Amino acid sequence: MGINKENLLSDEHHASHFSCAICQDLSESPVTLACSHVFCEFCIGEYVARCLDRQQNALCPTCRASDCSSAAKLSEANPLAFRCYAKVQTKCPLHKQGCAWTGDLGSLQGHLTNSDSHLQKGMSQGDVYDALKKEGDERYRARAYEQAAELYSKAAAVAPERAQAFANRAACRLMAHRYEECVQDCDQALRRDPAIANAATRRARALLELGRTEDAQRGLRDFAATNGGGQAVGDEA
Repeated sequence: MGINKENLLSDEHHASHFSCAICQDLSESPVTLACSHVFCEFCIGEYVARCLDRQQNALCPTCRASDCSSAAKLSEANPLAFRCYAKVQTKCPLHKQGCAWTGDLGSLQGHLTNSDSHLQKGMSQGDVYDALKKEGDERYRARAYEQAAELYSKAAAVAPERAQAFANRAACRLMAHRYEECVQDCDQALRRDPAIANAATRRARALLELGRTEDAQRGLRDFAATNGGGQAVGDEA
């Protein structure tokens, strides 16, 4: 699960050094092996898990020369290469909605979470919210929970009446073991949409982690009663 190459402005020679051979996109949260090949942190983790399930050695998918246990964050293993990676030029993922920003990949997260330009003329609130939430979902699936939470926060600021950004940020808080914040975000989501099931389940899980079993059970009972006896289901961002 990498960064969509359709958004890249750098020439193929520059970007190709950091392409993930598993997803075929630019590596997101890049890691490198002893052989110097680069992959998405999420992709290599999934690849290793599949190899373990099949009782196979997890060797580099590109050259088969390195064990994937040598995977290390590119920023730590090769800071110079990571600086080159961060200089890859890209468009804003919201360019189809009208954002004209271009810049370094290393500056993209800051642009997405801090720029006011996404509410400029020609970009509707709904379009901006949906695009930011989609970017957050992609970061969440890549297990970049802090970045995902920042994007969900921006989406919530753009459309504070919508519940799902709060529920999804709660998922990030849960994965980061920030349980009090998870409960707070779930409460925000449920105030906006009492039928949002994933907020109810995440709230219960966080309360259990905090040792508040009775509160967790009461919350699920209240959710079921409010929603005609239904049960909180699913926990996807």
